[in-house]
Amino acid sequence: LSANTPESQTVPTKATHVEYLSFNLEAGSEDVTLDSITAQRYGLGSDNDFDEVWLEVDGNPVTGGRSISSDDNVQLSPNYTIGAGQTVEFTLVADMDADNSNQNGFRITSADMIETDGDVDITGDFNISGNKMDYSSYEIADVTVDDRGTDTEVQSGDEEITIGEFETDYSANEGESDGEIEYMKFEQVGDADMDDLKNMKLFEDGSEVPGEVMIAGDYVTFMPDDSESTIEDGETRRFSIRADIENADDGDIVRFDIDDTRDIFIREKNTGFGSDVSENLGCGTNNDSLCDYTIDAGQLSVALDSSSPGSEEYAKGTQDVTALVGKTNLGQDIMTDGLDVRFHVDSDISNGSSTEVSRIEDDIERAELMVNDKRVSSLTSPIDIDDDDDSSIDNSNDVAYEFDSSFSLSDDDKIKLMLDFDDEAETNTYKFTFDSSDFDDPEYKSTSEDVDSNDKSGTVTGNNIDIVDASLSITRNDGYNSNETFVIGSGDNQYLKTLFKAGDSSDLNIQTLKFDFPGITKKESTTYFTNFEVRFDGQKV
Repeated sequence: LSANTPESQTVPTKATHVEYLSFNLEAGSEDVTLDSITAQRYGLGSDNDFDEVWLEVDGNPVTGGRSISSDDNVQLSPNYTIGAGQTVEFTLVADMDADNSNQNGFRITSADMIETDGDVDITGDFNISGNKMDYSSYEIADVTVDDRGTDTEVQSGDEEITIGEFETDYSANEGESDGEIEYMKFEQVGDADMDDLKNMKLFEDGSEVPGEVMIAGDYVTFMPDDSESTIEDGETRRFSIRADIENADDGDIVRFDIDDTRDIFIREKNTGFGSDVSENLGCGTNNDSLCDYTIDAGQLSVALDSSSPGSEEYAKGTQDVTALVGKTNLGQDIMTDGLDVRFHVDSDISNGSSTEVSRIEDDIERAELMVNDKRVSSLTSPIDIDDDDDSSIDNSNDVAYEFDSSFSLSDDDKIKLMLDFDDEAETNTYKFTFDSSDFDDPEYKSTSEDVDSNDKSGTVTGNNIDIVDASLSITRNDGYNSNETFVIGSGDNQYLKTLFKAGDSSDLNIQTLKFDFPGITKKESTTYFTNFEVRFDGQKV
């Protein structure tokens, strides 16, 4: 018998987590595995006074809950290993449904009530008896657990994403006694693997609840710190379970449930006993759990990004032209060995050399593939992607830039094609396209599994890019008449003002400006005029 075995006390008839008997088991020179132990109820009570009974070690259940049989015995099977020379304290705990006129205790009467793995000599000071408990009609506090939220799709690769929501409502029935959350335990009953749910945490109102999180198999237990454990009389606290989703399979479902109401342990502070817990879960596939969170882990979709330019004109020699911008919609990160960006059939290459490929090389000095504005690959020549020796742009879009460098993609990445035009380019029109099938051997980074063709979708098609000759117009706009008069000896006179306008196709860099003086000689110009300046937008150049 442990010195910590509970004293006799009066217990509310509906109390939960009531401790009855604590006892020590000490292993000898070798490890011993406790397979089962049988405890006997005694006293002027009834088997029906108990809802269920279980064993705990250090406040954590090590057996399932069992009812007491008609012979007053309950067999509990912890399958618990005690290290050689170590002592472990076990506590028998019960949820009550008692008659307040009864009285009950528990005892272990002999070594025959203990079963171990292997041939073990069991000795002890039998009869090992706990103290008897009386019962009162005091009405213990009520706790109700409800689901929150709706069935939702989540993405593999999401971090700190909600995968379960619930609320606890606490109500004292006698006086104004607050409650204290000891632990809340949930079973993951969906087909998702718990190993794919990393860094599981409990949140409340958008903030993490400090405390311990314990995961064992398909069960997760949240034990808030003392600073966050109080739930006031009449208070409803709303929680969410969050985790990082890694390596999950497409279509897996995360669904949490309460296996047993004893897994929600909220102690009434006035009495020290567990509250009477009920659950009202009505979400999920069978409307009896928290809601379903379906994992989307198998998707490779592309679309034209809103930043992709419209149809534009560019002067010959223009550099860093954005041809198109696509965006990704991924279930999880992928790795690909490259991407083929094809010349669209709307391209109009009517001038230059005899074949499309050679004409393209004359027009486009360089093509670059960018992901989130970082260069992935650079090419100077396209190829006949379908190897049909045609080398022409027909209805199959078979001429392409074959970017064969490996790169990774995440959800909402931006894929951009950049071009540099040759100074001697022809006035041709180009248009580019690619779709989800143009990625080379895409596979999921987390599993190295190929992306199934059924999970690919989407096409990215840019607008027309027209190569044109650069243009410049010059217009006088100083407002002077032909007989304008200036005062001899005056300074800072404006003699000519012009407007330079570049065409829409390109910016222009003015290299030199030459001014003539009609009607006077060079000698006269240097005699009559001094301190010449040219100003651009009011600034001396």
